[in-house]
Amino acid sequence: MPPLLRLFGTPALVYDEVPHRLAVPAKALALLGLLAAQHGKTLNRAQLASALYPDEVDAQARLATRRQLHVLAKALPEGAFILTKNTVKLSELLQTDVAYFLHEHENTQDLVRAAALRFAEYCAGVYDDALGEVRESLDRRYVKLLERLLEHANRQGNAAEAIRRLEQLLALDPLDESRVRGLMELRFAQGDRSGALREYQALYQRLRADLDVEPERDTAALFQRMVFSADSSQTPHNLTAPSTSFVGRERELEELAGKLDINRLITIAGPPGVGKTRLARRAAFDALDRFADGVWFVDLAPLKTMSQVCEQILSVLQSRPSVAGEDVLALVTAALAGKRMLLILDNCEHISAEAATLVQALLAGTQCGIVATSRKRMAVTGEHVLALEPMDTPAPGNVRAQDIKQYSAVRLFAERAVAVSPAIRITDENASAVAGIVRRLDGMPLAIEIASARANLLTIEGMLKRLSEGMATGAHRGADSRYATVDAAIAWSYDLLSEPERRLFEALSVFSGGWDIEAAEAVCAKETADVFSTLSELVEGSLVRAERSNDDIRYSMFETTLAFARARLERGDRGNGLAREHAQYYTNLAEEYARHYKTEREVEYYRKTETEFANVRAAMVWAQHNDVPLGARLVAALWRFAIFTWRMREIEPLAAAVFKNSSGCEKRTLASVHLAAGMFAKERMQQEEAGKHLEQALRFFRECADTAGEADTLYALGIVKFNHGDLQSARAHYEACLALQEQTGDAKAIAAVTANMGAIAHKMGDLEEAAALYRRALAGFRATNNERGIAYAYRSLSLTYQDLARYDEAIDAAERCVQAYEALGEQSRLADGLLTLGNALSAVGRLPESYRAFARAFDALALAPHPLFEALATLGYANTAHLAGDDVEAVRAVAKGRTLMEARNMGVGITYAKFVDDLIARVKAALGEEQFQAAWTAGQETTLEVFAARARAQRVVD
Repeated sequence: MPPLLRLFGTPALVYDEVPHRLAVPAKALALLGLLAAQHGKTLNRAQLASALYPDEVDAQARLATRRQLHVLAKALPEGAFILTKNTVKLSELLQTDVAYFLHEHENTQDLVRAAALRFAEYCAGVYDDALGEVRESLDRRYVKLLERLLEHANRQGNAAEAIRRLEQLLALDPLDESRVRGLMELRFAQGDRSGALREYQALYQRLRADLDVEPERDTAALFQRMVFSADSSQTPHNLTAPSTSFVGRERELEELAGKLDINRLITIAGPPGVGKTRLARRAAFDALDRFADGVWFVDLAPLKTMSQVCEQILSVLQSRPSVAGEDVLALVTAALAGKRMLLILDNCEHISAEAATLVQALLAGTQCGIVATSRKRMAVTGEHVLALEPMDTPAPGNVRAQDIKQYSAVRLFAERAVAVSPAIRITDENASAVAGIVRRLDGMPLAIEIASARANLLTIEGMLKRLSEGMATGAHRGADSRYATVDAAIAWSYDLLSEPERRLFEALSVFSGGWDIEAAEAVCAKETADVFSTLSELVEGSLVRAERSNDDIRYSMFETTLAFARARLERGDRGNGLAREHAQYYTNLAEEYARHYKTEREVEYYRKTETEFANVRAAMVWAQHNDVPLGARLVAALWRFAIFTWRMREIEPLAAAVFKNSSGCEKRTLASVHLAAGMFAKERMQQEEAGKHLEQALRFFRECADTAGEADTLYALGIVKFNHGDLQSARAHYEACLALQEQTGDAKAIAAVTANMGAIAHKMGDLEEAAALYRRALAGFRATNNERGIAYAYRSLSLTYQDLARYDEAIDAAERCVQAYEALGEQSRLADGLLTLGNALSAVGRLPESYRAFARAFDALALAPHPLFEALATLGYANTAHLAGDDVEAVRAVAKGRTLMEARNMGVGITYAKFVDDLIARVKAALGEEQFQAAWTAGQETTLEVFAARARAQRVVD
């Protein structure tokens, strides 16, 4: 039996229902796809060649097409083609699935079989523009087949088949609202009301994500009829229609719907203003057809006793009220006994004990389901807690409108703002401001609703600016009085706290960016007798968040809650005392971490400092204005971390305050502050300023007989002298430093100085000596498990081997450097290793690999920006572009590198300055002044992301 040629899905020959993939080139498969779609028709070779090879001249295109035909003829059964000099035809003797698919069938079974053939894309996996029109034509044919099958199912009254066909049509065009409406009506008619409503929500989400529009009026009206019409609400209920649309929370709504089938008690728990009540109401609407005896909403907020709660439930159920002396809880249980009913108990937190007793009785004596909303869980057996978090928000940074529209907080803001001011649009120009607004409001729906209500009075940028002035605490029309403002929502929970809880809640606002239990117990010890237990109550009440990361638990407040707590703290006289305790605690912590900065665990403790840096920053600000000696200790503890993370500018104002008023500072600490200032200047290549501070630090350390500090300063002075070109002085400082380190037996420091002695030998032209010193340093770093030192030694060896023309060794050393930094996970240092590798590769003309190395370097810098490495990477990339003959790109990259250095007031050192000047001279001569200036201007505005994309896109031939 001859095989069938299958072209839907992966092209294959099917023998006895077993497919055998056609192992031919993609271009040959594209040709086969063109021929099969015109099965039995004679096609012109020239037209086929033009479609397959649009960029080739006619003769070459026809020759290439002839080769592909030859390949196909060998792969297909004999006689598959009928060929003439100018035409090609696929033989009708070769059966194909696409021919059957395209045939005009009348029998329903044949239509079903034809539609089933289209189980996957035509010629799947073949990415060739020549097939574009063919695929579109086959898609149109498939739609017609499905429409005929849908008509047949409707005529036969086969709702299940009609639903299946509509789902297939929607898979082709998910935004076709007429088909969504048809599917909603079919599901609704079959009693699947929840399914019908979910179809609308899915459409709503797709429209907002893809087109930033809402469903058509007819679709929305159908949805409203299904939710609120008599036909859709035979189930008794007391739910009221919401005044605004339901935005976001699709995942939570789906989770809640699923849990209603298996959990009788679900508590939606979360902080004030997070949208607990709205979610519960919407879930109740969707569940109407699942509870024959009713869905009933009971607001507990104004109630204070068990008796009042039970009477309210009886009133909602229209049952008779209790009489004096009657057990009202038993009366409620009796009213609900045997009923398939859902109760929504809203706002349980202020009567949590009574609510828990009620729920336990109902679970034991009835079959009803319960959804409760509360700031905290009920702690009742059988309870499932749905912890409702704020809506998702975009991360900080420059974003585009396309990037942020999928975030639920942005969608809510946009919809509410447009309702107030229809002219508002989210554009690339204001996208960052929109992201900033919803992030500043913690993604809290209530806060977003209040802020967006000002859209008719302020621009989006104006809203962001005014947020710090308390705009989000304005009134929200139509809201419950408890939630009319963000402050009121939080105050509702605050008023429920005990006095110790209130004091600790206020005191915790002294923290920034989160804290751990040790910090809370140290800083807030005077606020309550048991910080841990009181903090646990605040977490339970959703006023404080607890987040686990590995084995650590950190606590934090949402920004809106934090602002409320700080405002309460500032009304009293405890604020400054707490700020002092906070600053002292984090100064001590910074000093403890600093002890590890020159050990094998330095990276671990850099990361610990990073975790706490928001609090450390707050401590620095307080110390700068209130306790300069404490500030000096912070500078002394933080300078290595500041260099590692390039946070020097955040430390410098505090160092300046110390220099301005150093009374009360210990000399050893003051020496460390000068060392810090000198190191900061050194990192920015400001050699003269660095030298002044380091000389002062050296004098102070010697006066204090601080050998370790003296050695550190000599080491830094050696680097400064080296960068300034004074190699003899650099060597003298290193030798003095080495003598001190040998006295103390600091093997790690000895390896570092040895490496720098290698740099001097390298600079003085003694390359073999330099290589020997670097290898000795590498051995020292390995002996002390100094992974960063190992990476640095390999980097230095790579540069030395390049100058020795030992290029294979240079590239190998650079690759080892990259591997070392990858293992450490230090993205900015990885970028340094990659730019070293890129330079080594370009030196031997391996330009494609060099481009890839620089692309990876730019990607690493996007994750961990580092101004110096950003500048050096663009300069190295410029050299590769120049060697590849792309002088325009070389100019753009040099311009960017120079701009980065000028923006941070950095010098590049004598060697790099000469390299840059030479490169500029060469490309200016090649391009001419006018083209050079145009490229220079463009380069200054080019982002590293763009350079990365261009580097990846290079097609340099090896």
